[in-house]
Amino acid sequence: MHTKDISSESNLINDQVFQLLESLPDATCLIDRSGVILNLNTLFASLLPKEPQQCIGENIYSLIETVLKLPELAVCHREKTEEVLHSGKRSAYETKLNNWKVTINPLLSPEQEITRLCVSIQDNSEQQRLEHELQNERSLKTALLQAIPGFAVIIDSEGQVIGWNHYTHDIIFGKQENEMRNIDFSEFVYPDDMNFFRKKFLAILNSGVETSCEARVRPHGKDYSLWLLINAKRVIIDARPCVIAIGTNITERKRIETELIESKKRFSYALDAAHSGIWEWNVITDELSWSDQVWTLCGLDVKSAPLNHQLCVQIVHPDDREVTSRIIRDAVSKETSASPEYRVCYPDGSIHWLVSRGMPLHDTDGKLMRYIGTIIDITERKKIELALLESKAQLNQALEAARAGMWEWNLETNDNIWSNEIWTLYGLEPSNEKPSFQLWVNSIHPDDREMAIKTVTEAARNGLELNVEYRVCHPDGSIHWLMSRGKPFTDDKGQKIRYIGTAIDITERKETEIALRENKTRFTFALEATNAGVWEWDVKADKVTWSDQIWALYGLELNCMPPSHKLCASTVHHDDWDMTFQKIMAAVNHGGEVNVEYRVCHRDDSIHWLTCRGMPVYDTDGEISCYIGTVMDITDRKNAEQKISESKAKLEAALASMSDAVFISDPSGNFNEFNNAFATFHRFHSKEECAKNLDEYLKILDVFMPDGTLAPKEQWAVSRALRGESATNTEYSLRRKDTGETWVGSFSFAPIRDKTSKTVGSVVSGRDITEQKLAETAIKESELKFRSIFDYAPFAIAIAEIQNDRLLDVNTSWLKLFGYTKAEVLNCGISELNLYEDNNERERIIRTLNEKSRIINQRLKLRKKNGEFIDVLYSGKFITLDNQSLLLVMMTDITIQELQQENIIKLESIVADRTQQLKEEVERLHRFLSMISHEYRTPLAILRVNLDLIELKNKNGIYENHKEINKIQRAINRLVEVMDVSIQESRILESQQTDMLMCFNIEPIIASQIDAFQALWPEYSIRYFEPVDKCEIFGDSSQLKLAIFNLLDNARKYSIPNFPIDVDCRCESEEVVITIRNKGKSITPEEGERYFEKYLRGKHATNTAGAGLGLWLVRNIINRHNGQVTLTGIPSGVEATIRLPLVKKER
Repeated sequence: MHTKDISSESNLINDQVFQLLESLPDATCLIDRSGVILNLNTLFASLLPKEPQQCIGENIYSLIETVLKLPELAVCHREKTEEVLHSGKRSAYETKLNNWKVTINPLLSPEQEITRLCVSIQDNSEQQRLEHELQNERSLKTALLQAIPGFAVIIDSEGQVIGWNHYTHDIIFGKQENEMRNIDFSEFVYPDDMNFFRKKFLAILNSGVETSCEARVRPHGKDYSLWLLINAKRVIIDARPCVIAIGTNITERKRIETELIESKKRFSYALDAAHSGIWEWNVITDELSWSDQVWTLCGLDVKSAPLNHQLCVQIVHPDDREVTSRIIRDAVSKETSASPEYRVCYPDGSIHWLVSRGMPLHDTDGKLMRYIGTIIDITERKKIELALLESKAQLNQALEAARAGMWEWNLETNDNIWSNEIWTLYGLEPSNEKPSFQLWVNSIHPDDREMAIKTVTEAARNGLELNVEYRVCHPDGSIHWLMSRGKPFTDDKGQKIRYIGTAIDITERKETEIALRENKTRFTFALEATNAGVWEWDVKADKVTWSDQIWALYGLELNCMPPSHKLCASTVHHDDWDMTFQKIMAAVNHGGEVNVEYRVCHRDDSIHWLTCRGMPVYDTDGEISCYIGTVMDITDRKNAEQKISESKAKLEAALASMSDAVFISDPSGNFNEFNNAFATFHRFHSKEECAKNLDEYLKILDVFMPDGTLAPKEQWAVSRALRGESATNTEYSLRRKDTGETWVGSFSFAPIRDKTSKTVGSVVSGRDITEQKLAETAIKESELKFRSIFDYAPFAIAIAEIQNDRLLDVNTSWLKLFGYTKAEVLNCGISELNLYEDNNERERIIRTLNEKSRIINQRLKLRKKNGEFIDVLYSGKFITLDNQSLLLVMMTDITIQELQQENIIKLESIVADRTQQLKEEVERLHRFLSMISHEYRTPLAILRVNLDLIELKNKNGIYENHKEINKIQRAINRLVEVMDVSIQESRILESQQTDMLMCFNIEPIIASQIDAFQALWPEYSIRYFEPVDKCEIFGDSSQLKLAIFNLLDNARKYSIPNFPIDVDCRCESEEVVITIRNKGKSITPEEGERYFEKYLRGKHATNTAGAGLGLWLVRNIINRHNGQVTLTGIPSGVEATIRLPLVKKER
C-alpha cells in the first residue's frame, strides 16, 4: 500500500485546481498512476469522510478498503484504473451496494503520456429514488390511461408520443412494444387534419386551456380512418409540458352524420353551433376566473372589465337575474351543483341564451373550496324550444338522454359501482336497491337480454374489451338504447380483476339510423323511379364511388371492376368523348358545377343519352374536397327532343312548301311563325319586309266583308281565332293602302289551346282566290252560254236521271223531233213516253254505257208522240252535275240520210276499187325504185372502191389529179346520199300509209343510234349525259331512229375535228327532251328555222355531202309524233333539241 510522502508532494491545495474541482457537481479527485490523491473537492472528501487537506497524499485504494470498508470496490477500482492506463480510454462502472457511478478519465502530459487520472463519483441513490417514485407515478398514470375505454395518448412538447393505452396501441399504432419509440403524432393523425391538429396542439401547450375537437386518425396498416372526439389538456410530466388527449370513437356517428348530410343538407352545419367556456369561483377568496370563450359568450371583450360578481349579475338579462341568483344561492348553500339557464344582452342589442353548469369541489376535510363549471351557448336550442313549445317535453328528454354514466364491475366480488347518471339511464332511482349484475339484467329489454348477457360474460371470461348495444325498459314503459363499453384491468399477477367503463344513451343515434335507413330506402326508390344514380369523386385522392344504379346506366355489370374515370370513359360515345371530359375538367378547374349531356354505348350496341350533374363540396380550408352528383338516363327526353326537332323541321319544310299563306300568332296578336307564301299573299317582296303584329296590318291593309263593308279588327281572322272561333274558307277582300292593289282571300282559322283549354295563340291560313273568283265568274258566264247552246242546238239533247228513269231537261230540237211540249216530258219517266221500239233497248244502252262509258252514233229506231218511228244516231255519256250521276243524250234524225246512204255505199265501192288500183301502182313504183337504187348503187360502189385504192397507193399525197379525184369522191358521196334520202322519203310515205304506231321506251332507241353512229365513224366521240329510263312515248320507233341518226350525222358534218358530240337526255314535266350539241360555227335564229325547209342547205355546207332533205325529214317525223324539233345557235356551235310527249298513265 502506498504511504503518504509529505516531502515529495506538497500538502497545499492548488487553489485553481481546487476551485475547478469544487465547481463540479460530482465528487471528484486527481490521482497519479499509483493511486495517490493529488487533489480533490469537498464532495469527494465527504465520502471518506475527511477534510480535503487530510486526503491529499493518501492512496485511494487504501482509503476505499480501510475507511469505507469496501475491499471489493478497492479491487474493482484498481482493475478499472489499470484498464485505463493500458488502453488510454475513459472507463466507467457502477456499484450496486451504494448506487455509485464511478468514472475514470486519463489526463495526458505534453508528451502524450498518462501522468494523472481524474476520478469522479456520482451518487445515484437519490436519482434512483426519484426514478422509483417516477416509475410509480408512471405506473399509476399508465393504469389511468389503460382505464380509459377509448383513445388516449400523452404527447410531449416535441410532438413525440410518450404514453398510450392498450386501445391506442392495438387499434392505432399496431406495433410491437419494442417498436414504440420516437413516434410522432403525425404518424397517426390524418394528413388533411394535420395543420388543424398541430394548431390545436400548440394552442393547448401555450394556453393550457382544455380543448375538445373532432379529428381523424389512421390505424396502422389500414386504408381507412377513424373519427375521434378528443378532449385535450395540458399536463406537466417530468417537468415538461405535455398534452394528454383522450378520444372517443365517433366514427359510426360521423358516418351517420355524413350520410345525413348527403340526404338532408339542413344537418350539415349542426355542430358549428356548439360554443362553450370554462369558469372557476374560489369560495374562500371569492376570486373568479373565466376562459377567453366565456368573455365572448357574454358578449364582452376579453378582460375588458373587472371580473367580479357584479359583472356576472350585470350581463344577465334583467328578467332572469332574480331566478338565476336564487338558483346559485340555493346550490351554494347546499353545496350542490347548479345549472341555471339565462339570457345575456350583447352590446349590439342581440340576446343570447347561456347555460352555466358548476360542480362544487371540497378539500379532504369536506370543506367547500371552490366551484368549477362551464358556460355553453344554447341560443339555437332555446330558439327551437321557443318555436316548438308543443314538443318541449320530448326535446328536454332528448337533451337529458345525451348524458353518459360511469360503472365499475369487480370480477372477484361481483360488486358493481354505478354513477348517478347510470341510474337515470336505466330509469331507476339510486336509493331503491344496490347496483348489481342482476339489476342490470332485469332492466334490459327481454329481446336483447340474452344477447347482452352472452356478450358481457364472453368478454369477461376471455378478458376482452366490452362493447355492447342494447335496449332498456324504463318504469314509464319507454324504451331506450344504450351503448356500454368497458376495459379490463389486471392486478400485479396479470389477472383480470375488474372492468371500468361507460354507458351512453344512443337512442337518438339509433332513431337516426332507422330514419337514415328509411330515407335511404326512399332515396333508392326515387333513384330507381327516375332511372338515376349517385356518384362521388374524391378530387384529391382521385377516387370514384358509384351507386348500384350507375352501373346499369353505363351498361356495365355491377362491381365488375373498380369504378374510375377510365371505366366511365370506355363507355362514352367516341363523338362525345372530348366534349364531355373537357366540360368536366373545365368545371373542376374553376370550382363550378358539372353539367354535361353525352351518349354511352352499351354492350348490346344500343346508344343511350345520360346527363351528369355534380356540385363541389369544400373542406374547412375552403378547398374542394370532392364532387357529389347524379347521373340520369335522358334517352326518352332526347328522343322526344329529336322528334320535336324533326317535327319542327317538317313543319318548317311544310310551311315553306305550302302555296297557301300560313301564320301563327300569340295571344297578343304577334306573328311568331309564317311562311314565304305569307309575304306573297300580302304583297310583300320577302318575309323580312312583313309586319310582325296584327296592329301593324291595320295601317297597311283594308279588309272587307263579303258584302263589301269594311271589316273592323274584331272581325279579322286572327281576332276571331283568338276569341275561340274556328272557320274554314271564310272569304275577305283585301286592299293595300299604299298601292291600292285588291285581291280576294279565303281564310281558315282556329285557336291554339293548351292542356287546360286556354287559348294561347291562333293559326290562320289564307289562299289567294282572286283567279278562282274570276274563273267562277267566267264559269257562270259559260253556263249561260251553254244554256243558250243547249236550248238552240240543231240536234236533240236530253238529260235523264238514271236511277229514277226521269227526264230532267230537254232542248227545243228534242221537243220538235218527238212532238212533245216541255211540260209533258219534264220529270216524266222515259218508259212512260214509250220512246223505244223495243222496250229492252234502254237496258242494253245502259249496260253498254256501264261497260264502255260512252256510246257514239249508235243507230236506233224511236217512236214519236204520234206513234211514227224515226231513225236516229244515238250518242250517250254519263256526266256528273252537283255530285249526281246523270245521262247526257244527243240524237240526230237520220231518216233522210238513210236514203242517201245507199248512194254513198255505191260510191265507196267505186272509190275502194280505185284505191286498190292505186296501191298496186305504188307497189310497182316501190319495186322499181328499189331495183333502180340497187342497180345505181353497184357502179357507184365500184367507183368508190377504186378511188380508195388510188388514195392508198399514193399515201404521200403526191399525185397529179388530186383535185379531180376529190371532186369525183364528193360527187359519188352526193349521189349516194341523194339515193339514201329518196329511199328514206319513200319509207316515210310508206309508213304513213301502214301506220305502225306503238308505245316504247325512248332510251334504247337513243342508245342504238349512238352505237350505229360510232360503228360508222369511230373517230368521232360522243358524250352521252343523263340517260333516261322508263320514259315511254307513242309513235314509230323506226322513224325516230332515222330522225336521231340524221341529227347525229348532221352534227358530225359541221363539227370541228377532234371535238366530241354531246347528247343530253332528260325528262321535263310531261316531255322527254333530247339535245345534240356540236362544236363549230354558230347560226342565227332565222337560219335555224330555214334549215328545216326541203332541199335547203346552210351557208357552211360547202364541201359537205348532203341533199338538203335530212332536217326536213327530221321535222316531218317529229311533227308526226306531236313533238317539236329546233336548231339553236350557241357560242360554241349548234344545238339541236327534240321534245316528245310522254305516254300518260291512263293512256
